[in-house]
Amino acid sequence: MIPEDVDPDSPEALECLRTGMRPFPMVEVEIRDKQGNLVPHDGQTLGTVWVRSPWLPEGYYKEPELTAEVYTDGWFRSGDLGVFYPNGGLYVADRERDAVKSGGEWIPTGMLEALLSEHPAVGIVAVIARPDERWGERPMAVVKPTGDVTADDLRQFLQPKVADGTIASYWIPDTFEFVDDIPLTSAGKINKVALREQFTK
Repeated sequence: MIPEDVDPDSPEALECLRTGMRPFPMVEVEIRDKQGNLVPHDGQTLGTVWVRSPWLPEGYYKEPELTAEVYTDGWFRSGDLGVFYPNGGLYVADRERDAVKSGGEWIPTGMLEALLSEHPAVGIVAVIARPDERWGERPMAVVKPTGDVTADDLRQFLQPKVADGTIASYWIPDTFEFVDDIPLTSAGKINKVALREQFTK
């Protein structure tokens, strides 16, 4: 689903089609904040996706502690972060485990990676959480460039997305690391575990 204010020919529209969705019949979906309260359907407020349906399992097999952690009154906390649009569309932005929690607010790394990847001098980019004494965590971008580009270039590249409300100003990474290569998993995905061990330990 593409929001009305998004150009259907833009990269952002393709990202919306990839991640935007509506629930199946008989599946209830809510987005809640960290206190468990419902968030507004404004297309901007990020929260955790909760799901409930008649065929949802009651828990994990022989895993009572894990079950208690993610099941509440028939609802399953998916571990996905998303927003609801006013028209009912759901945008899944990131997994909680990959997102940066800065000052108590979620920063979805997947969205930042998608935006930074649009820069012509960015080949591969991964955004990871870097420990921060003041905010808990702050985003760090690890970039494999294809041409000449600086951290200031990329910060400036994101500014229009701040101006139009796509991202908040505090989402912009504090640190950019430029590398010759980015480690991948056996499945060909970016190995964020290896990156966190390399840059944040």
